[in-house]
Amino acid sequence: MINNNIMPLEGLADPHALVEGEFVYIFCGSDKTPRTEDTWRMDKWCILASNNLKDWKIIGEILPQDTYMGNDTENCWAGYILKKDNRYYWFFSNKNINIGVVVAERVEGPYVDILRKPLIPEGFVDVPCYDPCVYSEDGTYTMFFGAGKYYCVELTGDLLGIAREPQYVQVLDEYGKEVRVDDKCTVFKYKNKYYLYYGDTYAMSEKLKGPYFLAGRFVGGGHNDVFFWKNKWYVCNEFHETGIFYRGIRVQELHFDENGKVLISSNDTGDIQQSKQWDFSRNNQNWFLTNDQDLIEGADGVVFGLTSQIGMRSPVFPGVFLRGNTYMKICYRWKGVKSKVLLKIEWVDGKGEYWKKTPCEKVISFEVIESGEYQKMKVKLSEKEGILRKITLIGEDKTHGIINIKMVSVGQKRVKGECITW
Repeated sequence: MINNNIMPLEGLADPHALVEGEFVYIFCGSDKTPRTEDTWRMDKWCILASNNLKDWKIIGEILPQDTYMGNDTENCWAGYILKKDNRYYWFFSNKNINIGVVVAERVEGPYVDILRKPLIPEGFVDVPCYDPCVYSEDGTYTMFFGAGKYYCVELTGDLLGIAREPQYVQVLDEYGKEVRVDDKCTVFKYKNKYYLYYGDTYAMSEKLKGPYFLAGRFVGGGHNDVFFWKNKWYVCNEFHETGIFYRGIRVQELHFDENGKVLISSNDTGDIQQSKQWDFSRNNQNWFLTNDQDLIEGADGVVFGLTSQIGMRSPVFPGVFLRGNTYMKICYRWKGVKSKVLLKIEWVDGKGEYWKKTPCEKVISFEVIESGEYQKMKVKLSEKEGILRKITLIGEDKTHGIINIKMVSVGQKRVKGECITW
């Protein structure tokens, strides 16, 4: 892994890379807040730069009011960046409605919406028109887009119009049967083969416009992009760093075997993992109080007054899959009279659009006693399966004191010592 998280806790997603000499630029969406609970709310696009893939800085922004989308919108979904004739073209999604394009003379902007209307309008094909990827070959620029199934369309020479009718892109399994695909595909070429991938799945073809045949698992997962820099292939992909609606971006090398098959490294991870640890000695990890106020960071963790009305909670869907026996550990220090603390766990079935489902909930009560030393509360979650939605710590009716939380962890690795069994 080159960089497991290029800008921690910043809520960046949908990365797309542009290489110019020594520099790599990543254009990405910005998730509005870690406290979003219902859908993807993205209020701008950010432009990042690095000359070593490890140290990144934001050098520019593209705002929705710079486009036909206008003010007060949170629809800044995935896009694609390319350079042609010394101009930069950012093709963007207006949520899952339509696709636009803005143009700049410099990579950092400012970007101008010349058309002042969508390049690909709603209803252009029989699937939602969003998540563009533009592939350039022999002077022809072909845009791929769609969700559920993909289409491609050739662009005019100025990249501001449509040159031909859209064409359906077939993706077939090993038996020649059409498969349903996700949204956000990326297309690239390696050793005379075309690769089309989405999430953690990829397909290959002899021809740019297909048909493509499923070839296996791709690295990373989530929305991602491939780029070639300093004689090596790389992939940048989003992951659920804070949560499903407030994400992060990682960068890793991309390797192939002698037949062009994608190799998966041992440290590759997808969107959702089976363990996670929140270290509050560094920062508040985007957790917050149950009254929606910010968690205060102390010298060694977060500190707040715990009552039956005020506790602390995680953002929703922090990227953890519960399967079989799962163990939780909370490292804390309590100041106040002996009290009871409630640990609330929410989870949902992980199939389909799980973020829309009504959660199941379990509440565990444990006793806290004042001590100068950190204490550890350990819980065994027996035979639960699903996606973790939220963790909440709050007091019972008579609970009142100061609690210092240093760390919370959840995973399948068994914790030492006695556990409260769920």
